[in-house]
Amino acid sequence: MEISKIHPFEPEGIRALRGSLTRTLFAQRLGVTALTVYRWELPSNAAEARRPRGRVLARLEAYARAHGALLPAEPSRSLATTHIERSEYERILPVLDRIQRAELRRAESELLALLAQSELKSRAARTLATQALARVCVLARGDGRSAFSILLPLLADLDSGTLPPSVELAVHVTAALVFSSTDSALFDAGKTTVHVARAERLQDRHGTIEDRLLLCTASFAVGFMLNDRQLSERALARGRELGAEQSGPLLRTLGLYLIGLDALLSGHMAVATRRLNELLDVAEGKELSLFASQALSHLAELRLEEAAPPREILALTGRARELSRDHRHSLSLQVFLFTCAEAEALLRMARFKEARERCVEALQYADQIGWPPVFVSFTFVRLCLFTGDSQALRAHAAHLASYAHPLQRAFTTSEAACYRALADVLEGGPVEEMLAAFDATERLAAQDPSWWFVTRNSMLLHLGIRVVLDDVRRAELAIKFAERVLDMYPSAWAGANLQHWKGLLLLRQGRQHEARQALEATLATFELAGLVPEAALVRATLAPLRAAGEPEAAAAAISSSDAELEQLGMPRAAALLAAPVRELVPRPEVTSTSLPAPVFVGQKTLAHLVVPVQRLTLRGMTPHLIQRELMAVLEELLPRISLRLEELSADGTWNQLAAAGGVRGGAEESVELGDSSGRRLRISAQGELPADTRDVLTTLASVASLALEVATLRGFFDPRSLKLSEQVPELPGFIASAPSMRALKRDVARLALSRSTVIITGDSGSGKEVVARAIHQLSARAAQPFVAFNCAAIPRELFEGQLFGYKRGAFTGATSDHAGMIRSARGGTLFLDEVGELPLDVQPKLLRFLENGEIFPLGERRAVQVDVRVVAATHRDLDALVRTGQFREDLFYRLQVVPLRVPSLSERREDIIPLARHFLRAQSPETEEPPILAPDAIARLLAHDWPGNVRELRNVIERSLVFAAMPSVLSAEQLRIHHEA
Repeated sequence: MEISKIHPFEPEGIRALRGSLTRTLFAQRLGVTALTVYRWELPSNAAEARRPRGRVLARLEAYARAHGALLPAEPSRSLATTHIERSEYERILPVLDRIQRAELRRAESELLALLAQSELKSRAARTLATQALARVCVLARGDGRSAFSILLPLLADLDSGTLPPSVELAVHVTAALVFSSTDSALFDAGKTTVHVARAERLQDRHGTIEDRLLLCTASFAVGFMLNDRQLSERALARGRELGAEQSGPLLRTLGLYLIGLDALLSGHMAVATRRLNELLDVAEGKELSLFASQALSHLAELRLEEAAPPREILALTGRARELSRDHRHSLSLQVFLFTCAEAEALLRMARFKEARERCVEALQYADQIGWPPVFVSFTFVRLCLFTGDSQALRAHAAHLASYAHPLQRAFTTSEAACYRALADVLEGGPVEEMLAAFDATERLAAQDPSWWFVTRNSMLLHLGIRVVLDDVRRAELAIKFAERVLDMYPSAWAGANLQHWKGLLLLRQGRQHEARQALEATLATFELAGLVPEAALVRATLAPLRAAGEPEAAAAAISSSDAELEQLGMPRAAALLAAPVRELVPRPEVTSTSLPAPVFVGQKTLAHLVVPVQRLTLRGMTPHLIQRELMAVLEELLPRISLRLEELSADGTWNQLAAAGGVRGGAEESVELGDSSGRRLRISAQGELPADTRDVLTTLASVASLALEVATLRGFFDPRSLKLSEQVPELPGFIASAPSMRALKRDVARLALSRSTVIITGDSGSGKEVVARAIHQLSARAAQPFVAFNCAAIPRELFEGQLFGYKRGAFTGATSDHAGMIRSARGGTLFLDEVGELPLDVQPKLLRFLENGEIFPLGERRAVQVDVRVVAATHRDLDALVRTGQFREDLFYRLQVVPLRVPSLSERREDIIPLARHFLRAQSPETEEPPILAPDAIARLLAHDWPGNVRELRNVIERSLVFAAMPSVLSAEQLRIHHEA
């Protein structure tokens, strides 16, 4: 039936509008559920039938008008220009769906072909395709400049009244994305706001969920750039509602990105970490490498704040850099961010030459995109101080002063004055001008605390310099400011730096005892986090304090620390940052302030516990870092003692998380602690224990418990500190190297705890039965039967009896009772493979069983109750079978309670080699080592398309081993891939 000859709001019209789209995709375009669309398509006299109304009706009307349904045209628009032919729309629609499914490269190629070959005749169709091409440039590569060039000719048509509302909306959305770009050549808050406002007037009647999320992204970007928290929060609220629970990769990624970035900017580090890791799981393996690279860049920033080992940060930035290079991302913000993170990580490792190169690279990127260079200043200025390079510091100050873009310009100019004056001080100039510049910058930061992380880093740097220069009064005020910031935005790394400067300030004030305690705690944190230059400076400061009262030892300690600084390439750092405080060390005859050696030896001395308590209560630490500090503290207080940190698992056993010290044996003491979230830990000490061991364990356990509780309440999260009960166990045959399979494995673990019906879709041979068995093995039914029933392998006339069972005499040949597959799985799981082949006359009985748990075996007069969980699987499109009448709709929706999709092997190429090795092990005798895959065999396996999926790979491995004696190395020549159909 022609779509232009029917009313679009009656059942036949809605089915015609939907065309070849699945109900799910059609529903997403209208912002409703698939069940709603199903009810629209029911006959009017059906009890469950519904008709569209309100805003949904308006959106449906717009959709119908855009796709050729016979509706009154708007009087101001010409039908010749506003109409998109059905044939044109059928060409464009699959490409738009590819964008939503994150098939961006293919979508770009198809859009270029459509436009280059002039297959789209109407202006409206060409405009829709052109703006989609511009949108792909932004989403795939962050290439706002190319998108602007593509979009520019379309912007003039927006006011001409010659475009359908849905096409006009799409152009406004893409324009908003382009003008909200972080590229300063494109960023225009005014134009973005105009396009967003005009799009919002159209979106209620014509918009899709994708349009709404992209508008939220544009508004959020403007709010971020202008530090307009209200605008950002409004955009986030809409984005969270629309995108966080969407299943499509693009929609899900957009929603997670909005939430993760807002959490990062708000200082909610744990929420940001969780959301960005979720984003990675969605984006990796898809054509959303730009978002994956952005997530990795932000995760690197978060790990820097957590004082993670620098090598972990470099691993994250390396992945981000690789993605940007391999996928040819345009120079955009994430390239600048991961370069800054690399520079900071290299600086913390004292790799000064490489850190300088990354700083210079980051500054060049900042110039190209017009981003404030002050972002990298904290790293670069500390590099100059560590190496004593005043000339580089002066050049950097000049670079900051030349920054001409409006974004953060006032703060950047003020910082330039600070660093220029600091360079003068390093070369012997007066300090008054520098302190006045510091005052001006700090007043500016107090008036406009935008981008708290930039402000905080700047204030920490000012604080350290004030302390070294003995500006005590202003340093005390700066400490109070930094403490307020840390209360709102906790950070282990910033907290350790603040503790460092507080220790030096205490030394300035003559409070050597407290100063040493603070510096000892700081040193332990710096060493644990792998901060090489900072740890060396603290050791240089502590050297004379530790040897107070012993002139020769003090001189030797100072000489040793100076040699360490020389070896690291920091010869001038001692003179700049350590020498001023060494002068404050008490004379040899003054020994009352010296501390005993920080080793617990059975004496009830409170001083021994001050530094450990300070280390465990550093603000901003993650649970993982608290656990590491706890073990490090115990090792120092109880040397040569066997120590263990354990966690109570769900089955009541204690699982070891960490261990240290000597060999077990002798007396044992243990103390339990919790983190207020239901997690129970235990610390144990075993060996020749001092008398007060239990007091020490109890004190530190109490402190650690409170620290863990604070971290839990603040929402800190570290993937390595998950509860054991939340970890997904290894499953035989379930290979999950690819991100999509890891995500599927997590879904399987969660679903295993429920009783819901699950339907597994995926290509033939992709491993649907493996997934079904995993659900059963992880469930409470694991000890009960798992029964697999292949609906395609049973003759039609025997189907009902095999599935539901029969009584003797129910039909000719029924010589005995037969329980049937359902009753054979009693208490366990029934796996209905190829459920799409289920005969129509059997489907109502299966539906009754799914609804009520009742079956009627052949020949039985009463229903039989059976407790069985059903997991179904199919490689066919059940929705299409429903449309052609080969599958009941009610059964379809009853099976679709929890859908899972197993990706084909071509979609998870990371699994090819692990699967091949798994099959090699399975085919090898237990007494022999499995063959090793030669490099040419690996290359050949990866080059093959695997149309038969995992089944084909298994057959290839088996066939390759059968035709010859078991080889020690399997080469490409021995692989029999070419025989596979």
